Amino acid sequence: MTIATTQKLIALTLLLAASTVCAQVMVPQSVQSAVETLDASSYIEVLLSFENDLDISAVKMSQMRDKLSRDDNYRNVMNRLESNRAALENEITPTLESMKADGRVESFRFFTVSKTVLVRTRVDNVDNLLNLPGVDLINMNTEVSLIEPVENDAPSLSPSLVSSNPALQTINVPTLWAQGYTGKGSVVCSFDTGVDGDHEMLNGKWRGTNKPDASSYWFAPRGDSLPYDNIGHGTHTMGVMIGSTASDTIGVAPAATFICAAVIDQGANFSTTIADILDAFDWALNPDGDINTTDDIPDVINNSWGVPNSIYGDCENTFWSAIDNVEAAGVVCIFAAGNEGPEPSTIRNPADRASSPLNAMSIGAVDPSTLIVADFSSRGPSICNGAIKPEVVAPGVQIFSSYKDGGYKLMSGTSMAAPFISGLVALMRQYNPDATVEQIKNALISAAADLGPTGEDNAYGHGIVDASRVLEFLPAPTTPQAYVSSFQVSGGDDTFADPGEQAAMTMILHEPTGELTAVDAWLTCTDDDIMILGGTQRFTFSEKYAVSPAPFTLSIASEAISGKVVEMTVNIQVPGSSDTDTRTIEMTIGHTAPGRIFTSASNSISFSASEFGQYGLGDGSIYQAGGEGFRFNGSDNLLYEAGLIIGRNPSMVSDGIRDENGRFKESNFIPDTDYSVQSFAAGDETVTTGFSDGDAQLPIPVTIEQKVWTSDGNYTVIECEFTNPTAERLDWLATGFFFDFDLGANDEIGFDSLMGIYYQYNQTTGQYIGLVGLSVGEFNFTANVNGDEKTGFTTSEKFGMVNSSGISLATTGSDDWYVVISQRQGLLDAFESTSIAVAIIAGYNTEDLRQAAEAALGAYGAYLDVDDIVNSLPTEIELSQNYPNPFNPTTTIEFAMKSTQHVTLTVYNITGQRVKTLYDEVAMAGMNSVVWDGDDEYGQATASGIYFYRLTAEDGSTETKKMILLK
Repeated sequence: MTIATTQKLIALTLLLAASTVCAQVMVPQSVQSAVETLDASSYIEVLLSFENDLDISAVKMSQMRDKLSRDDNYRNVMNRLESNRAALENEITPTLESMKADGRVESFRFFTVSKTVLVRTRVDNVDNLLNLPGVDLINMNTEVSLIEPVENDAPSLSPSLVSSNPALQTINVPTLWAQGYTGKGSVVCSFDTGVDGDHEMLNGKWRGTNKPDASSYWFAPRGDSLPYDNIGHGTHTMGVMIGSTASDTIGVAPAATFICAAVIDQGANFSTTIADILDAFDWALNPDGDINTTDDIPDVINNSWGVPNSIYGDCENTFWSAIDNVEAAGVVCIFAAGNEGPEPSTIRNPADRASSPLNAMSIGAVDPSTLIVADFSSRGPSICNGAIKPEVVAPGVQIFSSYKDGGYKLMSGTSMAAPFISGLVALMRQYNPDATVEQIKNALISAAADLGPTGEDNAYGHGIVDASRVLEFLPAPTTPQAYVSSFQVSGGDDTFADPGEQAAMTMILHEPTGELTAVDAWLTCTDDDIMILGGTQRFTFSEKYAVSPAPFTLSIASEAISGKVVEMTVNIQVPGSSDTDTRTIEMTIGHTAPGRIFTSASNSISFSASEFGQYGLGDGSIYQAGGEGFRFNGSDNLLYEAGLIIGRNPSMVSDGIRDENGRFKESNFIPDTDYSVQSFAAGDETVTTGFSDGDAQLPIPVTIEQKVWTSDGNYTVIECEFTNPTAERLDWLATGFFFDFDLGANDEIGFDSLMGIYYQYNQTTGQYIGLVGLSVGEFNFTANVNGDEKTGFTTSEKFGMVNSSGISLATTGSDDWYVVISQRQGLLDAFESTSIAVAIIAGYNTEDLRQAAEAALGAYGAYLDVDDIVNSLPTEIELSQNYPNPFNPTTTIEFAMKSTQHVTLTVYNITGQRVKTLYDEVAMAGMNSVVWDGDDEYGQATASGIYFYRLTAEDGSTETKKMILLK
C-alpha cells in the first residue's frame, strides 16, 4: 500500500469513526474495504440514507384517528413521501451539483420510497458525502440475486398430466374458493425475472391488457415494454399466485390480475443491485404516475430475491425504510426466506429483519406431501437480534406451475413457497379491501398450524398457513362503502381551476365489494377560496365504479393563490339511509409553481421574481402564485404580468408570458440550480438563480443565470446571462422582458430620449414606472395597448417583439399598456455567453425616474467591477469627471498636467475592449481638454451603456473614471 493510500485510509477511518459516534452514521465494512482497496480516483456507487424518513407511527395514528380507507391512507403516505423527497433534493442537490462540477461526483439520483440517494462518486470523495446533513447510513450499491430454485431440471409438463396444483389442497385454498373468494379485484405484483404474459395460465390477467397506458404495469429497466421472461422463474411464481385457464386452476387467486417488475436476472449480462430494487419499489407504489388513481396499486408484492448473509455478514438495514414505507401505503411485502439451509441464521436479507414481529414476513418451504421442512429452506434465528425466523411455511417442494415459452415445470425452493402466501393476501383483500398490512400478517400467523417442535421455531416458524381459517382472524369488512377513485377538474380552456374561474369537477367513485348499486354524493368545503355550487348527485355503479352524472361546479375566489392546495369533503350516502360517510380530497388551485419565488425589497420597492422566468406573481396578476408583484412606497401590486422572452427564429421561442388567447401559460423555463442570496453593496442583496428553456416545445437551447436586486435608489435590476450549452453555434438570439403594468384605470406612456427611459404613468395616482437598459448594446422598445381583454400573442409575434429594432410606441393617450424592452444579441458561438440587464425604476415624475436611472446605471457599473481605478502612487496627472454625464451624443473630458510629457487618453467599454484613443501626444503642463462624440475608432456610433476612460502618462502615472452614454 502506498503512503498516500495509507494516509487516505487513516483519514477516512477517523472520519467514519467520528461520524458513527457523533451522528450515528452507519458505515458497513464493505464501504471501508472499498476505500482501502480501490484507487482514490476510481468511481464507486454508494447509497446514502438520511434520517427523518416517513414517521410510520404518525401514519398509523392518522389512519386510525381519521378512519382512512386504504385509498385515502395511500394518498396520505404518498404525499408525505414525495414531500420528503422534495425536501431532501432541495437541501443537498446544490452540494452534489458542486461535487459533480469538479469531477468528484459523476451522477446522482433520488428515490421516493425512502430518503435515499444513489451517488456515483470518486473513492476519495466518500468522506465528503458523509458530511451531508442528515446522513445516517452509507452503503455500497451491492448486487442482489434471485433465490434460485433447488430443483428445476424436471422435464416440461403439460397441464393434462396434473389436473391442478395439489399443494393448493394442502393449505385448503379451495375452501375459500367455495365462499366466492378468488381474488377478484385484487392486484398482485412480483419482483422476479419477469412474466410470460402470453402463457395460457396468465393470458389476459396482466393489468395492462388492452389499456392505453399498458406500459405503466410492467417495469423492466433493461428490457422491453411488454411482459416477458427469459428465465422462467417469474412465470412459475406468478402461476402459483394467480394461474388458471377455463378448465384448470394452478394459482391461489385465479381471478386476480398482476403487474410485474422484471428486476431479477433475466438471462441478460447485467447485475441487479439495491438501486434496481428501490427503483422497482418506487414504481410499484405508483405504476401509472397518478396518486389519485388507486386501482393500479398492488395488494401484495412477492419478493423472490435477497442478499445472502455471506455477502453482508451483518444486520444490514438498507431496505428497511423502503419496505416499511411500502407497507405503510397498504402494500403487503412477502419474502422468500432463501435456499441456503439447513444451517442456522441463513435467512437472506431483508427477510431476516426482526425488529418487530411483523415488519419482514419471511416464508420457509415444506414438502406438501409430508409437511417436513425442506433441507434447503433457510433457517433462523435472525442475525439481527436472534429472533425466531421464518414467520410461516408453505408448500415449496416439487411445485407444479407455469413456465416460460408456454411450458410447465415442477420446481422447488422457498421462492415457490412465498407465492402461496402472496396469493392468499389477494383473497384476503377481496374479503376486506381495507384490511391493513398488520391485520393481514396477524391473520396469516394466527391461522398457521404448528409443525415440528411445539411452538414457534427456527425451521417452521409458526407453522403452515391454513387458508380455510385466515378470514376468521381478519376484521370483517365494514358496511359497503364508496371511495373516491379519481377526479378531474377543468376551468376555462384547460384542466386547471384558476383563481376567479368557475371550474367543473368530474368524479369517479369506487365500491370494492360490488354490493352497492348507487349512492348519493355532494361536496362541501370550509376554505373561503372555494364555493361549491349545486347539490347532490346520484352515482350508479357498474363493475364497482360510478361516474358523476354531471360535473360539480366550483367557484374559485379571484384572490386565491395559484398553487394552493385545498381540502374538500365528499359526503356519501346510500339511498334510503340516514348515515353519511365522508371522504377527504385535495385539489390544487390553478398551477403549481415549477420552482421557487423570492422577493427583493427595499424601503420603497418590493419586487418578486422566480427561478422560472416569470415575475410579479402577486395579487391581481395573471399568475397569483404568492409573490408581491411590484409595489412602490406601500402601493398595491402594480404589475399584472412580466416574463422573459428569448427567440432564435419565429418558430423557436422560449418565454414565460401569456398564450395566444391572453390566458396564463406555464413557463417554458425550468429551474436547474439552487439560488443564493449574496451581499454585493452597502445594504443591497442580489439573488442568483439558474434555469433553462427545457420545457419549450422547440428549445433554443440556452441556460440562463439570473440576478435580481432591489435598492433604496428606487430601482430593481434584472440581469440574465444566456449561455449556449452546446458545441454548435446559435445562428441568432434575441432577448427581452415583457411588462404589463397597471397603475390605474387609464395609464399613459412616454419616452425620455435623453436617457433612454420608457415610462408609464397615471395622473390620478401620480405614480411613474419606467424601464431603462443597463447592459452594453442598443435597447429596443415596443409598446402597445391591450384589447378589451388582455391581448394574446403567438410564438411568431413574441419573436417579433424581441427581434424588433428602435423605439415603437403604437399610440399615445390613456389606455391599458404592455411593453417589451429587448436586445438583439446576434450570433452566439459554442459555449459562449451574452447578457441583458434592465432596471425597473419608480417615482412621481420624470425627474425622479432620471435620478433612479442614473443610480441604477452607477450601481450596475459597480457590480461589474468597473468602478473608478485610482492609482495609489503619487501622480503627475489629474483626470476630471466628464461633463455632461450621462451624455448624448458628446461629452468633454478635462485633465491637468503638472509637467509637460506624453500622455494617452483611451475609452474602453465595460468588457475591457478598447473603443477609441482620444489623445496620444505630448500634453503641456496645465489644463487640457478633449471632446468625445460617442464614436469608435472607425467613426461608427457606439451604443448606450457604461464606458470608462483612462489617462496614462509617460512617467507611468494613470487614472481612470467612468461615464454613461444614454441615447
